[in-house]
Parts: sequence; structure tokens; C-alpha cells
Amino acid sequence: MQSRSLLALALALAALFRAGEARAYEDQVEIAGAFGYAGRLAGADDFQGPDHGFGFSGTLGFGLNDAWSLRATGLGQVFVPEPRFRRSALLFETTYALDVVRVVPVLGVGVGAALEGHRGVREFAPAFSAFVGLDVLVTRAFLLGPELRLLAVPFGGIDGSGGISLSASLRLAYLWDRF
Repeated sequence: MQSRSLLALALALAALFRAGEARAYEDQVEIAGAFGYAGRLAGADDFQGPDHGFGFSGTLGFGLNDAWSLRATGLGQVFVPEPRFRRSALLFETTYALDVVRVVPVLGVGVGAALEGHRGVREFAPAFSAFVGLDVLVTRAFLLGPELRLLAVPFGGIDGSGGISLSASLRLAYLWDRF
């Protein structure tokens, strides 16, 4: 008799506190910014420049459905101390989000163009990116989370060998309904 009462109570509580609906990204427009660490992982061995610095980015994204999004991302990396090495990129990305209730794992890839600058020399080259992140939905309109991004400039670049950099940043985004 007591077990039936406990079961009835448990079912009543479950009905009151049901799980939230997983609706993180469908029909959403996203504007985001990120700031964090950037490090050069690969490039010419004889490159006389810094390997550590900071990275920042801005993103405009469109949720296609509950899992897939398209993004345009502007990315900048500045490696210090002097002489500074700068890498900027404009990337067009596709992302996949495992749309769960509050914490959303995100991964994606992108392609675009990079501009590198060092000691007054500038060079354009194709760029590729891959990233993984964890978006924490603070509210339906704001998210905050870490992002780890690999940026590759494999053909050319300022040091002639191509370069790979890694950035670890904290992302803040504002979301609103597209329709």
C-alpha cells in the first residue's frame, strides 16, 4: 500500500517537473563574440616571430533546424611580443549541435580566406577551420560557453610553409527568432 502511494507521488512530481523542450537553435539567428588565447602550433621553423597571443572573433549564424546552422565568422589573432604576427580570417562555417536542453555540444568546420601580416609584409591565403564548443543556454536569448578552434592556412601564408593555430576562447551569443 505504501509503495503505491510513493509511486503515485513520484508520478505526480514527474508531471509537475517535466523535462524542458530541446529547442536551442531551430529558427534562430545568432550574433556572437569570443575572446581568448591563441597559439601558433605549426609553421616554418626559421620563422622569427612570436608563438603566443590572443584571439577574438565575431559570428553571425542562422539555425537551419534543431541541429544544423550556417555561420559567417570573422576571426583575428595577434601574437605578441614584438614584432607582432597577425592572422585574420573570414570563414563560412557549418555547425552541428547536439540540441539538448541547457548544455549544447557544438562542432563545426569552415572554409574561407586569411590575411597574415608580419614586419610590414601581408599575404592572403586560403584558410580552413574546425572547432568544438559547449554552449550553455543562460536564457532562451543568451548563451555562454568555451570554444576550441583550429585554424589552418596550409597553402602559403606569410612564412611560406602554411601555419596552424589553436585558440581557446569564451563565447557570448545573443539569439533571436528568425520568424
